[in-house]
Amino acid sequence: MKSFKTAIIAIVVLAVAITGYFIARGVIQKNSDNGEESPNADTGVTVLSFDAGKVVKIESKDDESFVLAKTDSGSWICESPDDLKLGSSAVSDILTTISNMTGTRLFAKGEFDGNLADYGLDKPSLFTLTMSDGSKIEVKIGGMNPAGTMYYVMLNDSDEVFTVNTIYGKRLKLTRNLLITGKLIELSDTAKLKTIEIKKKGETDCILEADFSVSGDTNKTWNITYPIAMAGNTSAIESLGEALTGLTVFDILEAACEDLSKYGLDVPAV
Repeated sequence: MKSFKTAIIAIVVLAVAITGYFIARGVIQKNSDNGEESPNADTGVTVLSFDAGKVVKIESKDDESFVLAKTDSGSWICESPDDLKLGSSAVSDILTTISNMTGTRLFAKGEFDGNLADYGLDKPSLFTLTMSDGSKIEVKIGGMNPAGTMYYVMLNDSDEVFTVNTIYGKRLKLTRNLLITGKLIELSDTAKLKTIEIKKKGETDCILEADFSVSGDTNKTWNITYPIAMAGNTSAIESLGEALTGLTVFDILEAACEDLSKYGLDVPAV
């Protein structure tokens, strides 16, 4: 009787183990089918590598589309939308970051037989580089992994699927905030600031003028020239100048705004 019970227990334990195996296998397969990383993924691979200096055009198609072109002088302009002024180092920072992009290969060539929609790659965002020799590199950017730490990507016409860190993914998905200058007022040398005019409700309230005649750029003095002429508080005005040139853009609410009144900027307080 004891041996019979032992056999029953052994069979039950074995059945539980087998059931557990198939349940676990089903969960793993289900997770893989829904965009989670496989434990057999190839980590630390080079996903994208190119010479950033040879890129002449960048095209991005996401919620908003952008076309950036390199001029003959080597600077970058935004061809579309044409109202966007690029930050002086915005494009070079993006290209430098992604020029040696590493990640994890989830599926090698010929291995993927799943549903692209599970990875957000059925309708991906597109990031295309045109090189100086006319060749192109296209990156398809899908959704994020369940942990929110990686983006799924594919290259050109290959069926390989990779994950890359969000640091790369956010630079592949171009936005206005990523491309604009961080400074509201671009002034490379604040020491050369000469005039500050303050208006209130459209009317000039005060004009401050720098005097370079005594000590040059480094120790200039400031005067008030309007509404009355008098010596200004040089230290306070210098601090004001630094505050103005230090203003940074936090977000772009609207491009080419036609109705400034909704922001109270048709007749600004200051």
